[in-house]
Amino acid sequence: MASQLEAVNWTRVKNDHAHVRKLLLEAEWSLSVVSVLTLLISIWVSYILPRQVVKPLLSLKEAIDHAAAGDNEIEFDVQGKGEIVDLVESLRRMLDSLRPKTRSEKIS
Repeated sequence: MASQLEAVNWTRVKNDHAHVRKLLLEAEWSLSVVSVLTLLISIWVSYILPRQVVKPLLSLKEAIDHAAAGDNEIEFDVQGKGEIVDLVESLRRMLDSLRPKTRSEKIS
C-alpha cells in the first residue's frame, strides 16, 4: 500500500511539474510578445515625436534668425496646438509691433 501511495504521489508531482513548465512557457511567450510590442511602439514614437516637435522648432529658429537679420516681413507656418504655437503667436505679435517702428525709421 505504501508503494502504491508513493507511486500516486510521484505521478502527481510529475503532472504538477509538467503543468508548471507549460505555465512558464506561456508566461515567457506573453512577456516576449509584450516586450516586442513595447519596443515597436517606442521606435514608432521616436520617429513621430521629433517630426511633431523638432520640425516646428527648427522652422521657428529659422524664422527668428531671419527676423534677427532685419527681415521683419517673415511669415510663420507653424500649425497645431501647444506651447510651440503659443510661442509663435507671441513672436508674431512682437514682430507686428516692430513693423511700424521699422517702417517709420525707413521713411525718415
